[in-house]
Amino acid sequence: MLHFIKNLDLFLDKKLKIQLIFYSVCLFIIPLLETIGISIIPIFISLYLKEGFFYDNSPIYIIDTINNLDVNKFLMLSFLIIMIIFFLKNLIIILIHRFHLLISKSLTSKTTISVVRDFFDKGYLNFKDITIGQKLRDITIETKNSSKSIMNYLSICQDSIFIIFILTLLFTASSSASVFIISILIIISILLFFSYSALMKKLSIALISSRKILFNKVLEISNLMREIKVFKKEDFFIGEFNKELNKLLSRDFKKLFLLSMPKHITEIAAVFLILLIIVNDIFFNKLNFQTVIPQLTLVIIASLKAIPLINALLVKVSLAKSLKISNKVILKYLKRETNISKKIKIKKYTQIETLKLENFSFRYKKKVIFKNQNFSLRRGDFVGIYGPSGEGKSTLLDILIGAIKIDKGSIYLNKKKIDDIDKVNLKISFASQNPKLINASLKENIAFGQELEKIDVKKVKSLVNMVGLNRNVSSKKIGINSNVGDDGNKLSGGQIQRIAIARALYNEPELIIFDEPTSSLDKSNEKIIFDLIKKIFKNKKNMIIVYVSHSFSLIKKANKKYLVKNQKITLVQQR
Repeated sequence: MLHFIKNLDLFLDKKLKIQLIFYSVCLFIIPLLETIGISIIPIFISLYLKEGFFYDNSPIYIIDTINNLDVNKFLMLSFLIIMIIFFLKNLIIILIHRFHLLISKSLTSKTTISVVRDFFDKGYLNFKDITIGQKLRDITIETKNSSKSIMNYLSICQDSIFIIFILTLLFTASSSASVFIISILIIISILLFFSYSALMKKLSIALISSRKILFNKVLEISNLMREIKVFKKEDFFIGEFNKELNKLLSRDFKKLFLLSMPKHITEIAAVFLILLIIVNDIFFNKLNFQTVIPQLTLVIIASLKAIPLINALLVKVSLAKSLKISNKVILKYLKRETNISKKIKIKKYTQIETLKLENFSFRYKKKVIFKNQNFSLRRGDFVGIYGPSGEGKSTLLDILIGAIKIDKGSIYLNKKKIDDIDKVNLKISFASQNPKLINASLKENIAFGQELEKIDVKKVKSLVNMVGLNRNVSSKKIGINSNVGDDGNKLSGGQIQRIAIARALYNEPELIIFDEPTSSLDKSNEKIIFDLIKKIFKNKKNMIIVYVSHSFSLIKKANKKYLVKNQKITLVQQR
């Protein structure tokens, strides 16, 4: 409990704090309403019998009013007042429970988005080190469980407040009437279960579908993390993720709300049955229960409340122990997000004239990749980088796009020293050897991370022509509105690579990086793609193009060539 209170502030924003304070007041309102519900029937019975504790302690004006009523009017009035009180009581509790679920939904949404944002902020290499299974588990299960743990603690407090009173009443007496009532309530519960089963099945299927879509979104983000960071589309993908998340949470909210309804229906039925038993005993059986009925009624109602409440409380206490683990997992994310929430915002767009890495070093885990190396780019450069596989060519590119940070050394942009490339708003684009596509239309993949209604269709069509996709579009094999399938499974490798190049050009970059874009293509497509890149450079002289290949023959046309080998970056040729 102390662990929960100490870290509660990390889970809450200002709005949630206000909602939780209001809900804390409701923790006392519900037991108060339940206590009124337990005592109201014995009160009226005592008033009818004109003896007992409730009658003896009633105000004089109430006693005088009752004495002036005949029996039938009193019973009708009592029946009406009791039903109104129970209806209002349950209505208020239903609304409070709905508020409980809405807080839980908001809490889960905030926590989940915080974890997703932490994935973006922790760095590309650290993100890659986390397995897909852990990402899915933490985003979809642990976040919900951590939010559930908060509401579970509050529920334990509420039940404990209420149970203090009714436990003292539970063992005072027993009656065969309670057996009859419990049997009828079991039958009612079974009927409610079968009537709800079809609706619950439909909701469960919808929930499974929502989880599947959400998992796909997580996989897309995981596969496209580098592209997202390069194009600075974090907010777009977090927004898309948030839409699917809210669909899932809304369906879960409906399911939980419907599950809570049988409890209230059963209670109203129980009150009605107790009233019928009392009326039957008084009018038809002519029994004299003047000293027994108030106590018997109080015990029955207290029993109906206490037995399930105690069971639920034990379950919640056990659940709190298991949920504490989820809470600790999510706290690690929330603490990190709190520490980086004050990070410097990206400055306005800066034009690239020169970009220089000076005397820099980088190691991955224990392996030294670069040590005291230099690398520079200038507007109008066509830079070729080659070397054996596994020597650090892709790592150098990740440093250039700001996906990873150097361990030491200096970075100069337009001869001014900067701390981190990722914190400067530069027009950088990237096309990898294994480009990832989202399960959407061709135009959405080219305009990557752009809202559908804001996509420049004219620009998309121009790029389609430029990269040679126009023949496929004109032959209607694919169109700009055609869905490319899951990770582009409806397209060929050459088509996917062309889309990646069109995507890289959509935002009119000043620095465009190609990481072995032809490595997975045959010789024919390899030449076509490379000729396309040369054509782009010829038409856009102010652009910086960096082309990486393991083969020297593919970068002959570059005006500056670097060899990456043995922890060194060597300038081989410059013209």
